[in-house]
Amino acid sequence: MEKYSGKTKASLGIKWKLLLPMTALVTVLLVILSLFQVQSQREILRKESDARIKLMEENLIGRGRTLSVNLTQQVENDIASLNLFHMQELLKEAVNESGELSYAILMDVNRVAYVHTLQPELTQKTLAEKQDFFAASQDKAATNKYTKGDGDYLEFIMPIQVSINRWGTLRLGFSLKRLGNEIQGSQKEMYNRTKKVILNSSLILLLFIAVGSLIVIYISMKLTKPISMLTKKANELARGNFYAAEGIVIQSRDEIGVLTGAFTEMAKNLGSSYEKLEDYSRTLEQKVTDRTEELHKAKDAAEAATRAKSEFLASMSHEIRTPMNAIIGMADLLWDTELTSEQRQYVQVFRSAGENLLDLINDILDLSKVEAGQLTLEAIDFDLREVVENLSEVMAIRAHQKGVELACRIMPDVPTGLIGDPLRLRQILVNLIGNAIKFTEKGEVVVTVKSEELRVKNEEIPSTHHSSLITLNFSVKDTGIGIPADKLNTVFEKFTQVDSSTTRKYGGTGLGLTISKRLVEMMGGRIWVESKHREGSTFYFTARFGVQSEDKKRVLPAEVDMKGLKVLVVDDSVTNRIILREMLSEWGVLVTEAEGGEHGLSELIRARDAGDPYRLVLLDCRMPGMDGFQMAEYMKNDPTLAGMAVMMLTSDNRDGHTKRAKELGVAKYMVKPVKKAELRAAISAAIGEKKVITEKASQVKPAAFEDIPPLNILLVEDSKDNRLLIESYLKKTSHKIDIAENGEIAVEKFMSGKYELVLMDMQMPVMDGYTATRIIRKWEAERGAEPTPIIALTAHALKEDEQKSLDAGCTSHLTKPIKKAKLLEVLNEYARTL
Repeated sequence: MEKYSGKTKASLGIKWKLLLPMTALVTVLLVILSLFQVQSQREILRKESDARIKLMEENLIGRGRTLSVNLTQQVENDIASLNLFHMQELLKEAVNESGELSYAILMDVNRVAYVHTLQPELTQKTLAEKQDFFAASQDKAATNKYTKGDGDYLEFIMPIQVSINRWGTLRLGFSLKRLGNEIQGSQKEMYNRTKKVILNSSLILLLFIAVGSLIVIYISMKLTKPISMLTKKANELARGNFYAAEGIVIQSRDEIGVLTGAFTEMAKNLGSSYEKLEDYSRTLEQKVTDRTEELHKAKDAAEAATRAKSEFLASMSHEIRTPMNAIIGMADLLWDTELTSEQRQYVQVFRSAGENLLDLINDILDLSKVEAGQLTLEAIDFDLREVVENLSEVMAIRAHQKGVELACRIMPDVPTGLIGDPLRLRQILVNLIGNAIKFTEKGEVVVTVKSEELRVKNEEIPSTHHSSLITLNFSVKDTGIGIPADKLNTVFEKFTQVDSSTTRKYGGTGLGLTISKRLVEMMGGRIWVESKHREGSTFYFTARFGVQSEDKKRVLPAEVDMKGLKVLVVDDSVTNRIILREMLSEWGVLVTEAEGGEHGLSELIRARDAGDPYRLVLLDCRMPGMDGFQMAEYMKNDPTLAGMAVMMLTSDNRDGHTKRAKELGVAKYMVKPVKKAELRAAISAAIGEKKVITEKASQVKPAAFEDIPPLNILLVEDSKDNRLLIESYLKKTSHKIDIAENGEIAVEKFMSGKYELVLMDMQMPVMDGYTATRIIRKWEAERGAEPTPIIALTAHALKEDEQKSLDAGCTSHLTKPIKKAKLLEVLNEYARTL
């Protein structure tokens, strides 16, 4: 809406609004009337001209017929009396005396001309033009209109009878030139009279327009004068003169008079209201000032509450993680000692309880960071297949403990070199796969990754190289208890499970799906579920990633060329057969499937008898009917099948199975889900042409402790339990540890001693780790000494806490609870740099 500027001016006055439409209306009406009159006069003149032309034509035809009849009688008499000379003179005289008759032709039945006044040289000649043939063919009087040369003619044709026989034809031709001249004269006269009518109508039209305009101007002036006065007063009123209506005299009782009276009354009311408004405005300003001050206080209070919440969560995380560090660490140490089966069961219980409590704390912190807008995603290069397969390997242990099979399927068209946050993707998958395993008592859990769309080159991805964007579709399908239809919309809400009985039986806080939903939305996707009660569930989510423009995978040594290799896959699970078929087909392997041991043996025997045996059998361990071990034993005992390579895939890694597989001659015993790279390497080894190639770092023999230089370590920790834990972790190493209970003691010992590494707790009494680290860095800088590695040990798990440690001068950051393997890995890394 346009703001009022204090001045109102009509863009087009009422006078003109009346004058222009009225003038236009009068003009249009008069134009229509004039056009109607002109058209009427023109139609009258046209009809009159047509009648005159028609009359002239009829007169011409009448004269021609009369002359034709008269001349025909005389010619017939002359022919009968053989007075041909008189006949010729008669026709020539008729042509000369008549101004309209152009020629006369007398010809016999053979078209031989006896008289031809138009072309005398054709006398006694046979006539052969079109009109000649037409005239000769007429048995009775007729007319023929035609054009010859530059003239139009109307010819009257009369048959000549002598006695009872036809002698010939008399043709009298009348020129139409005179008739045409008369028609043109008539048309010109009609045009002149029409022009005169139009001119007269135009003059009358202009006269009426002028008179009408004057009348409209007079009326509009009478009507607009009081309105103009009201407009002027309204402008004054708009500028704040609420007394502008004083002195207005109402001169009429019509609508304008009523409008004037209403305006006067309105101006008086506005003046009164304005005075009241000024009084209210003065009080309102004070109220606004007071309200603004209250809002500032409320905003400060809300920000303070947010800070207090963040500080509370950070503090609670620190306070809980500190004792948990000792609990979980000691449990791990105790697990590595000799225990009875009962003791091992007890230790396993509080190890599991500690891990569950740590997961709960991490979920609460993640949810808090998401709601506070503090959680950010990384954009780093990673390998999708490596993330999914490594995660499946870990989750398979939990699935196999329940007798549930876990399968992983990445479609062939999905690029694996991506850019994004692999840790958060792993967190989503852990939540979904963990839930699927938890709520599935038998059957399988299948993880599938598909490609939805590939977008154009994107310059905004923070990577060392440009990338395209791709949207991937992930699904986790189980055969578990399912979700009732009325609960599908609540599963992603905080602290929510399907019902209380489910919570009691399966446990959990209901935070995993909530956090997963928030993370998926941050990745530019969405998450949803499809389920039927007691028939299983499928959780879907999409996420957007960058696609690496270069393949950064480590190139492995060349393996066996598997193109054309015949392989039989024996597995009762359709899903596992599909996954293996896709992997093998990508390498050019010829795959045949069998859904059980009996079917598999039949296929092996069929191929053997056909002289085209299989070179390798991929055999599932557990199948209904004949299982994998029974089939392998049968093959071993059959000399015709004994030389065939066999690999066994199992989802139940029981003690003794590996030994039994070796006894039966199984080349490789692998636990599902099988990694693609490991499967190819294992097949290469199984067919006897390559050694197994693997990328797993865990299979590389770690460097012996005696190969690593010992470190002189300063441990700064106020918790007695955590000090004992670290000392226990390093008890069997060559590293030496010196203890400082707080930052102040640590600074004194560091300045007086010599240490290769400092483990610094950040939250301590007397002097905290941040202050101690700054003092140590300043002391080193003053002496030009090389910075000693300082590793921050803190129970604060937020990303900003890690940055705070680095800003204080720490070299790296470890979050409690600290695992023994992680601590040793970090210490060995620094020890190798000495």
